[in-house]
Amino acid sequence: MPQEIIDKVPINPESAPAPVVQETMLRHQTAVIDTNNVLISKEAPEDNNGINGNTLALITLPSKSNSYGGVDKQVALVDFGNEYETNPKIPTVTMDGHNVGHILGYVKSRFGVKAFNYTPEGHLASYVPLVGKETVFGREAGHESYMLGIDWNHRDNESVSRSHFTIRVEDNGTISITDHSTNGTQVKYLGNQTNPN
Repeated sequence: MPQEIIDKVPINPESAPAPVVQETMLRHQTAVIDTNNVLISKEAPEDNNGINGNTLALITLPSKSNSYGGVDKQVALVDFGNEYETNPKIPTVTMDGHNVGHILGYVKSRFGVKAFNYTPEGHLASYVPLVGKETVFGREAGHESYMLGIDWNHRDNESVSRSHFTIRVEDNGTISITDHSTNGTQVKYLGNQTNPN
């Protein structure tokens, strides 16, 4: 049976393999994230750095000096759920169960990107709502990159390309992360694929 036909045969959900943690270095490739597969639950705030949503993927950006405590910067692709539609005061982060949205910002869309293991200089919010179909991140990619501290104005971004990666929210319930960079983009997520597209 040809591969393209096998891929289209419906899988019984009870017999489908459980998703496993995938960690891959994208080099001009795309990783497809299933929004049903949660990498880090919001119910585990100690593992999720207080993020008030489910982390679907961790994106690691290259750096030369690792000045943020000896580690590369990671940003989280987060599913905040749909509660923000009826409650405009859903915080992006909670601290010890307390709402700190007045300091760290409120959720503005179901999906967003949040600094995970660092705080950008000059602002604490470090949150970008994914409100359009496609958002580009990189040293020259605009306001979104500034909010995450990965633009020209922030230190330790020499290895981040001008247009480093794109996040695209697809209509089919997936989110794609595409690398456009010189140094690659590492992505960690739950999935069934062993290789990126």
